[in-house]
Amino acid sequence: MKKLLVIDFFNLMHRAFHAYPKDFATTDGRPTNAVYGLTNLLLTYIKKVNPTHIVVAFEDDEQPTFRSTEYTGYKANRTWAEDNKEESEMFYKQVPYILEVLQAFNIPYIKCNGYEADDVVGTLAKKVSKDTEIIILSNDQDMLQLVDSPNVKVLRPARPPFVKEKEFGAKEVKEKFGFGPKKIPDYKGLRGDPSDNIPGVKGIGEKTATELLMQFESLEDIYTNISKIEKKRTQTLLAESAEQAVMSKRLATIITGCPIEIDMEKYKVKDFNLSEVKKVFEKYQFSGLMKKVNLLFEEKPIQEKSNQPSLFS
Repeated sequence: MKKLLVIDFFNLMHRAFHAYPKDFATTDGRPTNAVYGLTNLLLTYIKKVNPTHIVVAFEDDEQPTFRSTEYTGYKANRTWAEDNKEESEMFYKQVPYILEVLQAFNIPYIKCNGYEADDVVGTLAKKVSKDTEIIILSNDQDMLQLVDSPNVKVLRPARPPFVKEKEFGAKEVKEKFGFGPKKIPDYKGLRGDPSDNIPGVKGIGEKTATELLMQFESLEDIYTNISKIEKKRTQTLLAESAEQAVMSKRLATIITGCPIEIDMEKYKVKDFNLSEVKKVFEKYQFSGLMKKVNLLFEEKPIQEKSNQPSLFS
């Protein structure tokens, strides 16, 4: 069976940036904590997942997303870049460095302007053949709505010391929330999502949102049957925020029809040029990570030949 590893680029890059010391840098002053952390994570999960195919979901801000156009408050609470200009500059300076690493390993990335990386991942999850196992490497809880299909899983990397690595399928989502993956956008339509500044229904929290979704099939079903809700206060709160709830669900729903071209042949893992990897690692002074690459070949020695052994075999 084919196995596609999908990397949630900026989600994991932010994780790496905040996990590693800010004084990680080359001797000539180039910051490298995020590129080091993400490269280390990439090597770890290539070995652990052993994919037959791999692709990175990327996004940029060449044009606003449909969510920020529809709701100007969307992610308006994320002011880290404005509040920490020096750190922000250090973070974004490393993006092209990481792209160099991906190129050295022959790992492609895809983006779709006007959409988020979540939507790129969602489109892959929906459109890639069902005979392919899809592993989404991400800490983003929004991704859990995609595991309603049995061939799709979300793998959450560990964040020591408090968060352990965990793989989520439909069963794990139901254990965590009390309902299945498809209802996560409905849940956020009710409860909101502070991390993305999605408002939800004012006055309704996790407990009430969960109770409603265990009783009804969807947000729309709740409003259709609003008179059947026992608590009058809940009825009132829902009625007062009906438009906001519907908008919130729409903002929280990952798009699975991005206008992107899916080419599994391009995502097929390929032999990389070891000399190119060494060149990039030497440039950013990643001697420790070069040892990790070498360990991936521990059963057969690496030789500088044109026909390189595959990292992914």
